[in-house]
Amino acid sequence: TALISIISGFPHNEKGILGINNNTVIYSIDVTDEELVSIDALIRGIDLAIQERVDIINISVGINEDSDKLYDVIKKAVDNNIIVIASAGNYINDGNILYPAKYTKVIAVGSYGKDGEIITPLPYNNNVYYLPGENIVTCLGDNEYAGCYGTSFSTAIMTGLISNVISNYDIKDNEVIYRALININKESKKIDQNEIYK
Repeated sequence: TALISIISGFPHNEKGILGINNNTVIYSIDVTDEELVSIDALIRGIDLAIQERVDIINISVGINEDSDKLYDVIKKAVDNNIIVIASAGNYINDGNILYPAKYTKVIAVGSYGKDGEIITPLPYNNNVYYLPGENIVTCLGDNEYAGCYGTSFSTAIMTGLISNVISNYDIKDNEVIYRALININKESKKIDQNEIYK
């Protein structure tokens, strides 16, 4: 619920959340077991998303270890022209980002706080796209809202932004999206991040 409200929420009263792109269809696939995720469950979830012919796969979870089977299903998704966006992780050991965000052609998303400082992962990684990740207001269900923290929510922001591009400009080629993001990432280094929060 929290991630979907960021991507495509639509307010039904003055206190509701307006998502980044509410003109979209969401396929929610649960790959967790009490907040933990196994490689097998993640692979099954990605494969199911491929079968549904989605445009984007948002993966707001990650694992520490590499897996040939996980790499293969990510490659299968990309080969099917699906954009894969994944959380780089909140608790990073030695500055390593999580899988599948670590794979080439996966859009890895990190977070920065209100002070403009990167909060996850550390140290700065040129292959990670950093978006706001502190006090992101989301819907928790039962008419409750909260300010959330971390790369899961930054990943949802990226998914909403890219889905907006696909919807408004009818861009279906994931290579076009990847090239545009590389250029944006270069330009973003010139921007004062504090100004974005203002």
